[in-house]
Amino acid sequence: MTTTDLQASIIPTGEATAILPVQGGRFKPITVIGTEAIRGTFDQLCLEQAINSRTAPGVAELVLNPDAHCGYGAPVGCVLAGWLVYFISHNIARREIVDNQPMWVHRKGATRAFPAGHHALTGTPYKATGHPILLPGNPQAGSVVMVADPGAEKSCYSVNHGAGRALGRKAAKRVLDQAEVDRSFAEMDILTNCREYPRDEAPAAYKDFGAVLDSVKKAGLASEVAHLAARFVIKDASAADD
Repeated sequence: MTTTDLQASIIPTGEATAILPVQGGRFKPITVIGTEAIRGTFDQLCLEQAINSRTAPGVAELVLNPDAHCGYGAPVGCVLAGWLVYFISHNIARREIVDNQPMWVHRKGATRAFPAGHHALTGTPYKATGHPILLPGNPQAGSVVMVADPGAEKSCYSVNHGAGRALGRKAAKRVLDQAEVDRSFAEMDILTNCREYPRDEAPAAYKDFGAVLDSVKKAGLASEVAHLAARFVIKDASAADD
């Protein structure tokens, strides 16, 4: 195997341990587990993915195990440790000020949308920007990161958390074709952990995400900051709770 540039950067620290420096020492180096022979099996793309993952927000440690190889986004066979970057809830009741008086605001399938300067953000990192809003669409249409606009006041400072169903679970299983659902993911090169993608979670079971997003923006509730595209989808095997 030809030695790659990043392989040459690996610094042995023991018979089966080493480190891979990240961005000239700006980050804690990656821990590499493997003898010299094993380290020679890590190709350039695998090591590039390790470095990209190590510099991702919230990641404090990354370990490459001997079986590490190129994956989707991060190497398969790596361990990441770090801190929670951002937590958001879309089913919660909180006491807030509405129409200048304290009330309980219950968001069911919705999330808070406090814009920059909102009094509730005083003393937080989001005082000047508004806090992040995560608006999931579907794996094929993508999802967006948004920030609240002053117009969110008209919705009790709330934004929907998703596209919303166009088909109930039973209806989706009844009318959607399994082969077509699976083929649509393959055609868009989106991997999943499912032998058969759940029809009741298929993109066609939900409203048009573009139209939903357009409504949020045109109503003045929030502005789009980033559009996210799915590369891999992980589905839990437990029964749905809705």
